[in-house]
Amino acid sequence: MTDNRDLMLDQVALVTGAGRGLGRELALAFARAGADIAASARTRDQIEATTDEIAALGRRALPIVADITQQGQVQEMISQVLEAFGKVDILVNNAGMAVYGPFAEQKAADWQAMIDTNLMGTLYCTHAVLPTMLARGEGLIVNIASVAGIHGLPNEAVYCAAKHGVRGFTDALAVELKDKGIRVSGIYPGGMNTPFWDVQTYHGDRSRIMDPAQVAEMVVAVAGQPRGTLVREVILFPTNE
Repeated sequence: MTDNRDLMLDQVALVTGAGRGLGRELALAFARAGADIAASARTRDQIEATTDEIAALGRRALPIVADITQQGQVQEMISQVLEAFGKVDILVNNAGMAVYGPFAEQKAADWQAMIDTNLMGTLYCTHAVLPTMLARGEGLIVNIASVAGIHGLPNEAVYCAAKHGVRGFTDALAVELKDKGIRVSGIYPGGMNTPFWDVQTYHGDRSRIMDPAQVAEMVVAVAGQPRGTLVREVILFPTNE
């Protein structure tokens, strides 16, 4: 494991979708690097379990139950973080979902859920946190997308559309904010062995895809770059899949 201790010392990171999978690993990795964590998810017991682990690492932890598809709840989430910590140094837009299958067999409700969570949720969270970052003249926004945001994949048409949207948003926002002290990075991982595959069919060997803890370490390394540098995007693939 990479030694990232003190890389993020006393910074405040807000991680969405932090109740399980990659989000949980991201929250723990930032905490191990010295950050205080605001962790959000829709499920209270999962997010509180994550923040208990963060507290055990000696960092401050704030659990927030919020649905990022609801703009009002997102605004309230940011208010809670600012009340507790006084700032947001890093926003990690991680929360996401997918419904896989042939496009011809999917329902409009499936499309809407993927667009609302993956794309609109990213927009809502970013829009809500930007005023405080702009006022301070610094901040980092990390958007966790997917290789589905770069390549078209079968049975993932709308998921790809949503993640391509996240990539376009990330690219444009990085240019828009580069002179305002705010950095924007995109992370595009391939398959990871997370609870996501407990409810979706994976047709390979799950032990051969990426460990989300390793992806989380990479994200912390990206976030730890000096303020005068920016890693615009990172694409991660498993080498043995």
